[in-house]
Amino acid sequence: MTTEMEIQIQSRHSGISFRKKQ
Repeated sequence: MTTEMEIQIQSRHSGISFRKKQ
C-alpha cells in the first residue's frame, strides 16, 4: 500500500525497478 506521493519518491529512488513491482 503506497500513496501516489510515496510512489513518486520511490520511483525516483528505485526508478523503473519500483514501477515493475506495481
